[in-house]
Amino acid sequence: MSELIILLLVFFAIGAAYVVFLTVFNRTSNHIRILSVDDFEKQLAATKDAIIIDVRTPREYNKYCIAGAINID
Repeated sequence: MSELIILLLVFFAIGAAYVVFLTVFNRTSNHIRILSVDDFEKQLAATKDAIIIDVRTPREYNKYCIAGAINID
C-alpha cells in the first residue's frame, strides 16, 4: 500500500513539474527576440542598469567578452 502512495506522489510531482515547465516555457518563448549585433548594442545602450551574464567557460570568456559582462561558468 505504501509503495502505491509513493508511486502516486512521484507521478503527481512529475505532472506538477511538467505543468510548471510548460507555463514558464510558454511565458518566456513569447518574449524571445533575436537581435543583430547593432540592435543589441543600441538596446543595451538604451537600457539603464542592464546586467549581462555570460555563461561560457572562463577560458572562452577570457578570449573575448562584452565589457562589463559577468561570467558564470
